[in-house]
Amino acid sequence: MNELTDAQLVAAIVAGRRDAFAALYDRYGAALYDVARSMLRDPHDAADAVQDVFVIAAQRLHQLREPERVRAWLFSVLRHDVYRRSSRRRRTTPTETIADRAAPAMPEDAGGRLEYEDLARL
Repeated sequence: MNELTDAQLVAAIVAGRRDAFAALYDRYGAALYDVARSMLRDPHDAADAVQDVFVIAAQRLHQLREPERVRAWLFSVLRHDVYRRSSRRRRTTPTETIADRAAPAMPEDAGGRLEYEDLARL
């Protein structure tokens, strides 16, 4: 399948040839992973992003108007997925920050203060 052009490969995928989809992955999977890895800086997130790209490709490749541009389309899908993952990451709060904010206030009564000091020493 390596001798096929990108347009021929897309046509074979749309026609239902699974080996053509595998060839598409073989042709672009490693390059997509390298870009995702450099953008996300996490190998697991990068692998997940590439997987998502090929899931979307399996679902929507038949809608591609210019099959000869499948490479650019795959990288565009990857870019959008990476941006989505990055914005989701920015919205999460690290657990250390939550623990720091949730520290109990110093109790006012003597018994509570002693218990608090014992806990602090531990």
